[in-house]
Amino acid sequence: MLLATTMDGGTKMKIMSKAHLNNNQMKRYIAPLVSQNLIKEKIYTTNQSSLYQTTEKGHKFLETYREGSLYGLTSSIPLSW
Repeated sequence: MLLATTMDGGTKMKIMSKAHLNNNQMKRYIAPLVSQNLIKEKIYTTNQSSLYQTTEKGHKFLETYREGSLYGLTSSIPLSW
């Protein structure tokens, strides 16, 4: 899950590597998470790079997901993606 991958923050390349995503997948998945305020994007204008980090709302979502997983309420998708 992309939210779990951005818990400690990371660049696009680091996240793509950890989550096993290609560039097109990264673009498709990261935009909705940013627009829903589950992940924040910090853009560095000096080198035009971005850092992505799970927000407090994203942390709460992951916690709720994990609790549901414990009770069999969510799918068995591992959060270590």
